[in-house]
Amino acid sequence: MNDATGERDIDARELLRSALATPLEGWREVYESFSPVNLETGERLGRVPPPNGETRRAAVLVPVLLEPDGLHLVYTVRKSHLQDHAGQISFPGGSMDPADTSLMETALREAEEEIDLSRELVEIVGELEEMYIPLRTSG
Repeated sequence: MNDATGERDIDARELLRSALATPLEGWREVYESFSPVNLETGERLGRVPPPNGETRRAAVLVPVLLEPDGLHLVYTVRKSHLQDHAGQISFPGGSMDPADTSLMETALREAEEEIDLSRELVEIVGELEEMYIPLRTSG
């Protein structure tokens, strides 16, 4: 379909599907290079710790709304009193429940709980690979 300027419209769904089907080059190396820095000495401290037996599986949904004026991304700001990731900007999501059959189901359930997004209105266009994110510890 052509718009008023004669340029071809881009099907956002197909663009997202294509982008998500392409592996992200180099992201793992960048992620693994993260490490805290001592602000007084400039010394890099230990790298991000590897997953251990206390890890839990969780998932997020990245809601992209197709509106007449363009694409809109939905995110949340986590409450400041929460135990994990307090005050951080995030996508709707959370821990996998025993009743969840997949991380996709976890993401859909959490989006419904957190932002009242009915799973019947969601069209999944792709998935990103799983990654480990350590929790910040206080103290």
